[in-house]
Amino acid sequence: MMPFPESDVADFLESVEEAVVVEMNSGGQFRGLVQRELGAYGDRLYSLLKYDGNPFEPAEVVDGVRAVITDDPSVAPPTTRLEPTKATNSR
Repeated sequence: MMPFPESDVADFLESVEEAVVVEMNSGGQFRGLVQRELGAYGDRLYSLLKYDGNPFEPAEVVDGVRAVITDDPSVAPPTTRLEPTKATNSR
């Protein structure tokens, strides 16, 4: 991701209220990269993380997005972790 496509990602984040970053790791590495590069948008990001060695099922992604839209983390799939993030800096 170097060089980071700052303007493309910023344009996308400007067009949405919230964004779910789907990752197959426990640390939210891509979300962290986006936050470092575009800290002003950190409060719009949510991580949907799965790290049990199995790929995401489409329904897990749908349920994770539904959890963000409805603001009800109980509808998130049980095999994943949904976590909101906050901006670490502003630009």
